[in-house]
Amino acid sequence: MKKFIKNPRDYFTTFASSVFKTLFLILVFSMTLPAFDFDAEYLKIHRTYQLHPDGSITEAYQNKIKLFTWNATQRLFGEDFIIYNPQFQKLTIHKSVTTMADGKEVPTPANGYNEVLPRGAAGDASLTGFREMVVTHTGLEQGCVVDFEYSILSQPGYFPGLMGEVVFAKDQPVKSYQLTVIVPMETALQFEAQNGPVTATITTKEGNRFYTWKMENLPPIITEPNRAAFEDNQPKVVFSSFKGWDQLFEVFAESCNSKAPLSAEMQLKVKDLTETLSDNFEKMTALQNFIVNHTGLARLDPMYLGYKIKKPQTTYNENSGSALDKAVLLASMLNTIELDAYPALVSKSATFSDSVASLSQFGDVVVCINGHGLEKQMISPVYMDNNSLLEKIGEKSLFRMNEKLKKIEKIKAGENFQEMELKLEMDEDLKLSGKGTFHFGGKYNSYYSLKDHDRAEIEISGSIGDLQSENEAITFLDTKKSTLNADLKSEKPEQKNGYIYLPLPEFSKGYNHSHIVTALKARKTTLDLNNDQSEKYSMAIKLPKNVVLASPKVKETAKSAIGSVKINIFLEGNLLTIEKTLNLKKNKVEPSEYGEFRKMIKIWEKEKFRQIVLKVNK
Repeated sequence: MKKFIKNPRDYFTTFASSVFKTLFLILVFSMTLPAFDFDAEYLKIHRTYQLHPDGSITEAYQNKIKLFTWNATQRLFGEDFIIYNPQFQKLTIHKSVTTMADGKEVPTPANGYNEVLPRGAAGDASLTGFREMVVTHTGLEQGCVVDFEYSILSQPGYFPGLMGEVVFAKDQPVKSYQLTVIVPMETALQFEAQNGPVTATITTKEGNRFYTWKMENLPPIITEPNRAAFEDNQPKVVFSSFKGWDQLFEVFAESCNSKAPLSAEMQLKVKDLTETLSDNFEKMTALQNFIVNHTGLARLDPMYLGYKIKKPQTTYNENSGSALDKAVLLASMLNTIELDAYPALVSKSATFSDSVASLSQFGDVVVCINGHGLEKQMISPVYMDNNSLLEKIGEKSLFRMNEKLKKIEKIKAGENFQEMELKLEMDEDLKLSGKGTFHFGGKYNSYYSLKDHDRAEIEISGSIGDLQSENEAITFLDTKKSTLNADLKSEKPEQKNGYIYLPLPEFSKGYNHSHIVTALKARKTTLDLNNDQSEKYSMAIKLPKNVVLASPKVKETAKSAIGSVKINIFLEGNLLTIEKTLNLKKNKVEPSEYGEFRKMIKIWEKEKFRQIVLKVNK
């Protein structure tokens, strides 16, 4: 017969005992697990680039990495991915072996090598020959070591020359990181080390010159919110076999010639898109829209393509191309209507070597326009924007693909600011009315969008909170700055026990809506603010006699190496004055500066400075 527990207390005692035993076993087990500060450690990384006398290039990569956690074995380092073009490149995997914790070696089996079409090649028929080798490592466990080595031999002419940029940084610690560049004796390699003490050792052997850079015991660059890109501040080496930018441009002079006449079919397309438009700005936008939204985009990195550029006719016929292909086509179409356009490459980082002609330093592609009322305009062939990108890309460099211009141009960032001036009056029904003036500069200036005057309402309404706008007007507009005016009003606010909680207007693109995270009390990596900026509010509200300020008066200021905060809220007679200013003069916050910056910005973020409380006396 089954034995039943008759006393309810016995049920509880039995259940509690089971739970206790389970928790105890979990605790004991967890105490036996090793604790790690990181998921893995690179024992060795070795990258080699070799230019052969016949112009072919070998790129070799080797890493040996020890995995410590299940996150490392199951998510981070279980696979390697290699993109290449089998028609012009030969991939050789020299080694793929896992040494387990007990010393047993497990080579990757045949079914651990699988080729797929790279995601970035999807949608472009001309790239269907590309392959991505997916190498799946086996025998992974905590404490194992993965030893992986491969090389890619590119045929002569696939790349215009030997170019590269190597950053000596990883998310995990690295015991030894080595870069070797090998060139024939007659080739003078151009190179520059940046952001740290990376020194080249130069030797000669068998008719070649070897350049070697090596760093040891590199700490991990941990993942933190809004972390700056590695290229911005980590040690890196840029190298090239080209003597200078003019020599490099000669390789592309023909393929990026946006002045060449278009075919009759393409000219007819330009005419169809622009003949009903009288304004050059509208014509520019119409052609950009055609390239951005009606021409396919291949998202493979230009390096994988051998930095090759399709002719405009080819991109038009195939209705697809890389960002650079689309830029050359767009510039060619703009030149057909005499808008003097040319493509340009934008550097990935403000840390740029203008003495080393290496395309690996560039990321984005733009089209520059300098004619017929559109001087110094810069637009994207990939997306539509609300202003010239010249006002948005910051302190970066351009490689101007125009034979008549100096090839490298340093961009000077404009002033990024938002200012709001409100003069309001509260009537006896507690409704607000008055006028507002709004100033936008640099990246906050929606110059292109505001060419359509209906956009003024959208620009204002997103930043005035519970207020409503009408009679919006644009009083000043150019690529650097815009000024908008509007009449403002509000509905009767809700009262709670005789108090009014009035949210203060905030710019929808202001700092408090930028998703920059300052929850960490200290940082180990550089905080990227995206851009320097200034944000200013000046509000004057005339209150009725029976309404007073219930919030305390405020006069707060704070300064740091990054900028300053000023907040001033006071009532003088029946005039309530609210002045708030945030000035960020740098776009990067180093770990040593972060504490003072955080202290300053926490004042700006305080909820009590984002609303005021008014008391209504009977």
